[in-house]
Amino acid sequence: MNKTKISKRSIATQLSTKSSEKQIENLEVFTTQDGNLLKINLEDIPKASLTYKGIFPFLIEGLSELCTKNPTFENGTYVIKGQFERVTHYSALLKWETLQELATKHEPLVKNLFRKEILNLYKNSPEMYINMGNGQALLTRPFIIRSIIYDDLTKMTKKEAETCLRLGITKKISYIDIEFFKPLFDACFQNKTIDGFIYLDFSFYTKLYKTIHFMRNDTKTQFTLKRFYNPLTKEYIKKEPVTYYKFILYFLEHISSNKKSSSLTLFEDDIKNLLTHV
Repeated sequence: MNKTKISKRSIATQLSTKSSEKQIENLEVFTTQDGNLLKINLEDIPKASLTYKGIFPFLIEGLSELCTKNPTFENGTYVIKGQFERVTHYSALLKWETLQELATKHEPLVKNLFRKEILNLYKNSPEMYINMGNGQALLTRPFIIRSIIYDDLTKMTKKEAETCLRLGITKKISYIDIEFFKPLFDACFQNKTIDGFIYLDFSFYTKLYKTIHFMRNDTKTQFTLKRFYNPLTKEYIKKEPVTYYKFILYFLEHISSNKKSSSLTLFEDDIKNLLTHV
């Protein structure tokens, strides 16, 4: 079965919430300003910058699969640029069909959702909170879409992206030119196991999303998927696919910390910790 490497730093980032990050002692958070690092307070970070929904599970899995394979062109050059340069982001010019295959496996149920998220990301590349490990974090733009290229090789404008979001794509897209933050994907490459990784089935989030979609439409299971109560925050949490995804990532990361273990034992403190991530 095809397996994708997902870096543990990527997992830590996707699991980050203000509640979970407050548990880290002596946490230092930085942002970039005029090429320099500027220290900021965790409380000053907008909640949206700590919320990885929609695009991010799809896109992170798709780009992780790309880095796991690390393909080359016929002339031997790598598809992923920046592997041997001192730059903050990798970059790749990808066929739109290739990116859809990597991120969604062309699943009809999620293809339109992924397309909308890509268009929104092209319109505005948000700053997101990145857990860098060792008590440090960075507020940066992990994904930057430099251009969306039509079949006739003209480039989509930001205004056209807005029109496509409202009315649908009227011209065929051929390529996506994208940058992605190195620390989230370094561990996916062969012989670059720094920070560690876990294996997921190819296009796992798409499979999870599809399963939950059909369970919600099944009268036998639909009422079990509405919401659950978080005793730590004293709030009800809607059971979105991304919530289940966070649970699975948390469990897999803990299992992978002991390679000889075939099961997972959770104590009360583990459960409390888990609940800070949703």
